[in-house]
Amino acid sequence: MSNNLFDFPASCFVEQRIAKALFADNGPLTPADRRTFKNEIEEAVCAYVLKPDNVFLNPWSDGEHEYDSLAVIEISLRKTGKAERIAELFHRTMPYPLLLMLHDSEANIMFSMAEKRISRDGREQVVLERTVNTPWQPESALSEFIVEADFAKFRKTTFRDLYLHYMNLLEALCAAAVIGELRTDGIDPDARRKTLAQLHSLDLELSSIRAKAKQETELPDLVELNLKAKTIKLQIEQTIRSLS
Repeated sequence: MSNNLFDFPASCFVEQRIAKALFADNGPLTPADRRTFKNEIEEAVCAYVLKPDNVFLNPWSDGEHEYDSLAVIEISLRKTGKAERIAELFHRTMPYPLLLMLHDSEANIMFSMAEKRISRDGREQVVLERTVNTPWQPESALSEFIVEADFAKFRKTTFRDLYLHYMNLLEALCAAAVIGELRTDGIDPDARRKTLAQLHSLDLELSSIRAKAKQETELPDLVELNLKAKTIKLQIEQTIRSLS
């Protein structure tokens, strides 16, 4: 199943199948999550593991965040409706840095990465601080991304540098899905991140208003909802322009 889109060194290749029972026994799964794993995941494989001795990057730690490796997990899905939940459970169950590549049955792909830290209160093993999930898109449409993501281009020294580098690239891919262009130069990653978060919030708000409008029977209230929807659509357009 392995697809070396990032051109990682051959010395990192492992191709080790991950048993779904690992998550059933150890993961923070609800009964619904267990059904999702059983019914929606075809196969999960650890495709590559980058370590200090095979890529010559330095570990990084501040006591709560640990970056001493990078595991690349490929997940084949029968269904994609709960892909983000599946990605979250992988991130929570496997407490080291992960780059997830989720595949559907029609050669589409979704990437997922998450910054995580060790829990301060001990109630959870892993706390996810920031997650990036890209939209689903055809693998055949990733040629520009593949050029930018080539591991040989990476020139920094620590696994934390590497992880944040790839998270920034995934956010660039998220922006490209909106503006139609992959932009990696001359961009402030923090500003782009905030704009993407704002756009996501506006999209959720618009969906909520449209759902209410479908149920509304009073004309004055329906008019008010439609006006709110129009205002939010204008805000979405302005936000998209600011990404360009």
